[in-house]
Amino acid sequence: MNNERNETRDNAAAIGIGAMIVFIALILVAAVAAAVIIQTAEKLQQ
Repeated sequence: MNNERNETRDNAAAIGIGAMIVFIALILVAAVAAAVIIQTAEKLQQ
C-alpha cells in the first residue's frame, strides 16, 4: 500500500521536473529570440 503511494509520488515528481525543464528551456529560447529581435531593430534604425 505504502509502496504504491511512493510510486505515484515519484511519477508526479518526475512529471513536475520534466515540466520545469521544458519551462526553463522555453524561457531561454524566448530570451535568445528577444535578443535577436532587439539587435535587428537596432541595426535597422542605423
